Amino acid sequence: TIVNSLFPLIPQMAAEGVTGIYNFANPGVTTDKYILKMYQKHVDSTCKWKETKKKDHRKQISFQLDVTKLLKIFPDIPHVEKAAELSMQKQGTRKRATNETAQKKLKEKLVADS
Repeated sequence: TIVNSLFPLIPQMAAEGVTGIYNFANPGVTTDKYILKMYQKHVDSTCKWKETKKKDHRKQISFQLDVTKLLKIFPDIPHVEKAAELSMQKQGTRKRATNETAQKKLKEKLVADS
């Protein structure tokens, strides 16, 4: 589940009086490797990780929740991999903006101190 792609739906569901049990998840499945690659691509290009050995993969379980009921109400919920990439793009944009702001404040301080 990519939280920031689904949480904005909660107020709308409440306003419309939607009740019941829903699998509140993005459609599709993804892997840790995909998420890490998106993080590396959009947020931190220096990010490194070590992949596990094939025998360790037996311990990992992949499953997909049935989100048919949720998609009837919100048919435009993005696939989990698309939502993950959009989330990483936003995170990367925020990180760059924060870095630029910090650099600007540091330059202003250095000028004021000189």
